[in-house]
Amino acid sequence: MTLALSRFEQEDIAAGVAANLRSDGRLRTDYRPFTVESGIVSNTSGSARVRLGLTDVLVGVKAEIGEPDQAKPTQGRFEVTVDFSSTSASAAAFDDDNTETELASAIARTLKGVDLSALCIVPGEQCWVIYIDALILVAAGNAYDVLSLAVRAALANTRIPKVEVSDDGHGRVELEVSDDPHHVTELDIRAVPVIVTLSKIGAFHIVDATIEEESCAKSRVHVAVDSKGAFCMVTKASAGGIEPQLLFDALESAKQVGQHLLSQLEATLKQEERALAMFPNSQRGFLTDLQSAT
Repeated sequence: MTLALSRFEQEDIAAGVAANLRSDGRLRTDYRPFTVESGIVSNTSGSARVRLGLTDVLVGVKAEIGEPDQAKPTQGRFEVTVDFSSTSASAAAFDDDNTETELASAIARTLKGVDLSALCIVPGEQCWVIYIDALILVAAGNAYDVLSLAVRAALANTRIPKVEVSDDGHGRVELEVSDDPHHVTELDIRAVPVIVTLSKIGAFHIVDATIEEESCAKSRVHVAVDSKGAFCMVTKASAGGIEPQLLFDALESAKQVGQHLLSQLEATLKQEERALAMFPNSQRGFLTDLQSAT
């Protein structure tokens, strides 16, 4: 991600990081508050929108019956796609045409802890395929982290219809998919981590970098952290080097920040559930939100 900054602007940001007082008043390991809305896209099995600063990500999940991978006949599978909104300048903030693929690949890696055998319907023949479609409406810094939060929130909101499997009497399998909105199952996402991006500026690392800070970073590391503080993925995302001790300190920061983010996300989703139970007829939806903002 690139943003044209003058040498003086870069030096000012670096000086703030060195003094542990960033330009927006945060400390190096301070994370900005984020907002979460789930269940806002109709005709999906689950959805969520997460906003942090100006970065805005919308995720829709669709569960469809398909064929399992031949190498894993008793498991379902995930399919992840990430796109930038064509109605914004988000894509222009990235100078790498492979960014969408890299984002999708990072999200796919965070899903490896999910028990895919629970998505099997008929071994070797039918399974649930979970399509995760993410749309980055605005990319204004820290896209990996916001995307991972939105995906986890959307999966928490996902409901999969229950399926009854029977024999038609001629050796063929018949599937009956329930259309009862209460006759559903939920995904077990307890092992799904969130991504914490650490950016090196000068001799220090920061979390939740703004787009201006990202433009000053010499290197970045994406770390996926689960609720137990375990590292599920560590990926270096730039050519710049990072000293071993700084990397060790950065991973410790990622562990603490990641666990806090997961706890905060879970609390926010539970609060949403309580609000929906109290006001079941409240108007919700992505288009409704856009209309109220205009």
